[in-house]
Amino acid sequence: MIVLHRFLAIIGTLWFAFITFETSADASPSEQQCGNLNESQVKNGQRITELDEHPWIARIEFTDSQGDREHLCIGALINTRHVVTAAHCLDNADRDVSAVVLGDWDSSNNITERDCNPQGLCAPPPQRIELKSLAMHPDYTIHKVDNDIAVIKLARNAEISEYVQPICLPTAEEVSTGTADTALQVSGFVRPNRRNITKRIKMPFEKVRTEECQKKDRDNRIANSNICGSTEFNPMSGSALIEAHGEPRRFHLVGVAAAGFNSEPSLHLHTNVRLHLNWILQNSKM
Repeated sequence: MIVLHRFLAIIGTLWFAFITFETSADASPSEQQCGNLNESQVKNGQRITELDEHPWIARIEFTDSQGDREHLCIGALINTRHVVTAAHCLDNADRDVSAVVLGDWDSSNNITERDCNPQGLCAPPPQRIELKSLAMHPDYTIHKVDNDIAVIKLARNAEISEYVQPICLPTAEEVSTGTADTALQVSGFVRPNRRNITKRIKMPFEKVRTEECQKKDRDNRIANSNICGSTEFNPMSGSALIEAHGEPRRFHLVGVAAAGFNSEPSLHLHTNVRLHLNWILQNSKM
């Protein structure tokens, strides 16, 4: 039997990741670029990103009734004021979403500290921005892995820099050909307590037919609309499924990590962003 869970408990075979799981700073949103891509970083074969790689990744902060804060989910910055994440991350009676942290590369550090790479290069301290409002997809339900997408509106604009930038939203039509140049990746952080990997990661995503995930789902909770595939490790909920294409090539957000099976390599599901593009645009107006 598949059981929906909260926080880091693993029950049954399917986990729901929440628990589990070039522009100037003063440029206007219309002038800002998105999905900036460095070809040498794309092809370096590393699992840990560089400091300025995938700078749209956000860590979502939750605060409980005692005032204790935890970062339990991931999101993707799509413009200076909005972050896309999984709806089930926000569907929690025990903790409230209190802020979003941008530009954080190493989750083991205090968010007030600068992150530095082994060569001694350091990024500015992360930006902690409180939220203004939340929008969960109206057709989301915790009883089915479907429409699992949400938009967080920030209380103020993110400061765009080399280390904090938005990712592009996708075109309405799928463009991936499965070649190395358009290969899918998962960008975000690895689920805690599974691997001692605290830095921002990128992992190749091997897409499979959604039926492969549905075969493992005896409770029939996986919708046909989900993108099914596998990565080396389990990503945290809300981690970004991204694709590089266009001229010049840029990264586009095509999926949001929603649920998966407790295994490594990790077989998991992403909400298909293309199917919800109009809803995201309506809820992310500046």
